[in-house]
Amino acid sequence: MIKKDLCSRIAFSLFLAAALATVAFTPGCGGGGGKPALILAATGDLEGSGLLESWARDFQERSGRLVEVVTDTDDRVCDMARHGECDLIITHVPSDEEKLERAGYVTDRQEIMRGSFVLVGPPGDPAGAGGAEKIEDALKKIAEARLPFLLRGDGSGAAIKARSLWSLTGIEETGEWLIESPEGAEGALRRASMEGAYTLTGKNLYERLAGELNLELIMEGGEALEDPYHAMVVSTLTYPDTDVAGALEFISGITGSSP
Repeated sequence: MIKKDLCSRIAFSLFLAAALATVAFTPGCGGGGGKPALILAATGDLEGSGLLESWARDFQERSGRLVEVVTDTDDRVCDMARHGECDLIITHVPSDEEKLERAGYVTDRQEIMRGSFVLVGPPGDPAGAGGAEKIEDALKKIAEARLPFLLRGDGSGAAIKARSLWSLTGIEETGEWLIESPEGAEGALRRASMEGAYTLTGKNLYERLAGELNLELIMEGGEALEDPYHAMVVSTLTYPDTDVAGALEFISGITGSSP
């Protein structure tokens, strides 16, 4: 079945294990000026882009404070906000972000950038997916041809987006051609290349790795493939110790607005 719960709550004990990926960015000289580090939980789909490091460096240069960054799948980042384990989060799953807002776990949700997803696949596009007008029609062609499609199953923003697009096709029964992969963004893209599979991925990541992959760009553009990223502050109504001032200053450094 393609349909599944896209934002199931993750047990807190599982998150603690994932939090081992935490990195404190300490660019330049000097410490945090005696102030505790600002804790940012961010989607792992930004790993390798250099953006998190750049934003953390800019914040330290302006404030003299360190940023402790935890990267994980988007659903686990959402759980971190629910448990009050960070000051702010960055994800790219609008539906889940809106749920956090309505539940009172986050405030000050702001779009900080907008990317796009692309459909990539084996050379020659054997399914003829590139000739479709809409992404859901392209996916139908892949399903009808029973050609391999790699679907990330890690709870990332890209995985959630792919499942939502598949839900538009009305296809529920699948076969061995639908490959569910636990890998992260880069690993999944490389696996798709090795197995001659179609997959949905971020455009920037594909362009960065294209020279190393045996994959072609099949479809891009259109509202359905837009990929907005939002930053949110963990609500003090739920967790009074949240560093709201620091979180807003961090976000303003990205957007160029006043905190």
